[in-house]
Amino acid sequence: RDCAGAALAMELKVIGAGCGRTGTSSLREALKILGYSPYHMEECVRNDHFGLWLLAGRGDGAALDAALRGYDATTDFPAATFVDELAHRHPGARVVLSTRDAGDWVRSVRATIWHPYFLEKHWLFRVLLGKRAQDMCRMYRERFFGGAEPSHDNVDALKRAFLSHEARVRRTVPADRLLVHRATDGWAPLCAFLGKPIPDAPYPRVNDTASFRRHIHLVQAFLVALYGGLVVAGGCVVRRLLWR
Repeated sequence: RDCAGAALAMELKVIGAGCGRTGTSSLREALKILGYSPYHMEECVRNDHFGLWLLAGRGDGAALDAALRGYDATTDFPAATFVDELAHRHPGARVVLSTRDAGDWVRSVRATIWHPYFLEKHWLFRVLLGKRAQDMCRMYRERFFGGAEPSHDNVDALKRAFLSHEARVRRTVPADRLLVHRATDGWAPLCAFLGKPIPDAPYPRVNDTASFRRHIHLVQAFLVALYGGLVVAGGCVVRRLLWR
């Protein structure tokens, strides 16, 4: 996809700096209620933006602009690993660092988005969405970890990366431009920071670990059925060959 000369169609107003599994889906829904058009990993998948983010990861600013065209806010990965670039390209944007306890975050990512049987790391992800999708996910994880990704079982390394990411955001984003927000903080600090009235609705709570685990179980059930079907089909072929 040619991004040469791509222009900013919409200035970002909110940059979500928080890692996935820090309430980014809830923040996306909250921003929608407040009138924003947020970009989340789901938008990346839905719009097949994997190639654009790969180019952005190589320093192509036009590709970064093209991926976010039509949106005025970001949340979640992969955008959360481009905070420096986005803050520079959109100097008027406010930055929201969604956060949670580091140990809780590690337990959540190990059980959800970086679970070894979830699609992002599974061969089926490549089959369904293509090689660029898996390459893009590997790219943003390398940006997050500052190099090679540690083992899924290396809890200390995961925790260090999380704390390092948050420290870098706090260090590089001016304090008057940054809000550190937990989902449990609700509407008040977010609305005050963004200059919005508090909605007459509860702060969203979506895509928690329990619901995400249900998705993983569905994927696992599909894989069991797929593998079982292949075994049965293979057995039928062998039987036919033997009884010829």
